[in-house]
Amino acid sequence: MVATFDSSEKLSQFVTKQKERGDSLVELIPSLLSARVALSEESSQGIPALRTSIQEAGGTPSYNFPISTPRPPEEASLRGSLPFREHAAILLGIPPNNSSWGEGITIGVLDSWVEEHRDFSEKNIARYSLLEPRDTPVELTSHGTAITSLLLGSRGSIQGIAPAAMVIAVEVLDDTGAGDAFTVAEGILFAMKNGADIINMSLGTFTDVPILRAAVRTAAEAGVLLVAAAGNEGGGRIPYPAAYDEVLAVTALDAAGRAAPFGNTAEAIDLGAPGVGVLTAHGREDYILSSGSSVAAPFVTGTVAALLSSHPGMKNEELKKILFRYADDLGTPGRDPVFGEGRLNVKRIWERERRNVRDIAISGHILDRARITEDEIPLLITVENRGTTEAAHVQVIHSVDGRERENMIQRIRPTELGVIEIPIRREALLTAEGVSIESRVIFEKDSAPENNRLTSRLRISR
Repeated sequence: MVATFDSSEKLSQFVTKQKERGDSLVELIPSLLSARVALSEESSQGIPALRTSIQEAGGTPSYNFPISTPRPPEEASLRGSLPFREHAAILLGIPPNNSSWGEGITIGVLDSWVEEHRDFSEKNIARYSLLEPRDTPVELTSHGTAITSLLLGSRGSIQGIAPAAMVIAVEVLDDTGAGDAFTVAEGILFAMKNGADIINMSLGTFTDVPILRAAVRTAAEAGVLLVAAAGNEGGGRIPYPAAYDEVLAVTALDAAGRAAPFGNTAEAIDLGAPGVGVLTAHGREDYILSSGSSVAAPFVTGTVAALLSSHPGMKNEELKKILFRYADDLGTPGRDPVFGEGRLNVKRIWERERRNVRDIAISGHILDRARITEDEIPLLITVENRGTTEAAHVQVIHSVDGRERENMIQRIRPTELGVIEIPIRREALLTAEGVSIESRVIFEKDSAPENNRLTSRLRISR
């Protein structure tokens, strides 16, 4: 149980009294005026009595809820998704030589133990553990090792995003990926006090725990940028700490830019990043394809580290603004509960100050279900200007089940969308085959012609 007080005096008096009783174990986070109280096996005091003693001392009791790595996606949920394999960095637009990215920046990785691995340099890692020593060995998950490899990978098969950064690897989860909210809160403050500019948390709980909330707020107010995984349950909410306003919540996408089938949806989701079949380190020598929002989060973390290393002193709000402004809009136009602000695009971020970049993309085919009628559903074809120069007279050719039409968008400013709306017969969408949609743009001297075309097959259920 966690006891939180409104003054250091009350906290001190409570701790003294508990020690005098001799029947409970106490651990402190003084900066949060909180103590973790665990009853010993010999204790005659039960949980109800402990709650009462905390309240009598002027404190607020709360349970120390479990926290863990997100549940791994089931194999069946990955069918039909396109894996990234070793190509995540290339598809994000990271240049082959990014060896200086992250230089001078410190990243806190709150996770399970990070093993030594041939793919990253030991000089870039400082390891700490906030757990009690374990006598019984259990099978290693290599979760923390996998996350760190996506940040620091540089000497083998993985191209990390911020290989020059310093990682403070704080063990807050055991070898099975399990921990508790108090230890994670402790880890946040530990990383902050040891100079972390960014903290990556590929972990979560669906309970809003006061001690965790307080630690997140403290770190954010100190200028630390926090990034967390949005979970893999396929539900309509995301876990904490990702659900807190102060934290960037990252969901998993596949290599085709589609939301992972296991991804959660919520208004709190901020960005999507590679999270299906991503090559990561495993153990000391091996590699494995990993899926989930756990692996998506460090791509955002590493991008922030790279940005900070090239623009020291940039504030969190400006960093977020850049991440959001240059994300690829996917799904419903604008921010949405599936993709948040869109798909992380490192290339666009790095080219944002380059003049005359010409890049027009078909970004989505979306059925506007909010405006469905008895006979028709509007189809929105979204066209995004991912370049840095205004595009005029953008020609868009689209076909629905082979019937081709042409539209012209007069003007699209950089980072903005143009939307073409066409009606689709509801009856056709209800068939097993659905409706085949193909769109393409004709735009001279486009720097990324591979995103000029999009093919989809859409269907709805009754």
